Amino acid sequence: MNRHRALATGAACALAVVVLALLVAPTPAVTTPIDAWWQETMEGARPDGAVTVARVLSYVGGGWVAVWLCPILLAVAALIVRGWRTAIVVVVMLLLSTTTVQVVKNLVARERPDGMLVDSDFGSFPSGHAANAATIAVVLWLILPRVLGLILGAIWAAVMALSRTVLSVHWLSDVIGGALTGVAIGLLVAAAFGSWSRARPRAREPIPAPGETG
Repeated sequence: MNRHRALATGAACALAVVVLALLVAPTPAVTTPIDAWWQETMEGARPDGAVTVARVLSYVGGGWVAVWLCPILLAVAALIVRGWRTAIVVVVMLLLSTTTVQVVKNLVARERPDGMLVDSDFGSFPSGHAANAATIAVVLWLILPRVLGLILGAIWAAVMALSRTVLSVHWLSDVIGGALTGVAIGLLVAAAFGSWSRARPRAREPIPAPGETG
């Protein structure tokens, strides 16, 4: 994906988040029929094993692990694989994604579903876990071979989003909004930095020894 396509796709995802926010913000206590149906489906078909896995993902995808540990580990991975410039871009992506989610949560102020299985902070839209996972997906796409990064990133983002509805801490539209937010931030940052993030510093030419000619 070139810079212009990343910019266009990121902008489209951001616009979709705005539309979703406008749909759920006016009546935060009322759910859409799709949200209600999905929530009933999750509550009626979630085995203990799925809940256990979802609880683990809840811990891994939030709190200090998501805000501090993941950016550090991914930045180190980017530094090793792509260089320090890509590492900087990765950190900007993840921190901006987290900040954007908190801003939108407070603006929309949507209530969470009843019957949550884990404690969660204020605001249901968008899902911070889903946004973080989607941003990580973009990071993997940036630092790994394209196909491998896309597959691993898509799986991680989908599993994390699903886990949030299994635990009844988010509506379906919340995790969709979160995923779109994460992708939007990731692609827009990637487009903003462009080829700079992938360029490695040029190696210095050796200094000729005394008496040597160029």
